Amino acid sequence: GSNTFNILVGLGLPWTLYTAFGTHGAPYHGLRNEGILNSVLVMATVLVIFIIFMVASNAVMYRWHAFVFMALYTLFLVYAIGQVYLS
Repeated sequence: GSNTFNILVGLGLPWTLYTAFGTHGAPYHGLRNEGILNSVLVMATVLVIFIIFMVASNAVMYRWHAFVFMALYTLFLVYAIGQVYLS
């Protein structure tokens, strides 16, 4: 749906056009990747927790599952904002 469109067209198309025409075919090395490994690990951990919840509850989401995910998201936001301002 719309998330796929946003990622593929909203991000992919401008990056493709920039690297094709803005850099005259030269590789683009200006993308910062500091901290991306931490974000990927957090995302993978949350995915594993989600899979465990779905298997344990026969694919039923309970209200407390939502509270767990909201708490995890809040913790991630605190971590991400802390990385920006405390680095």
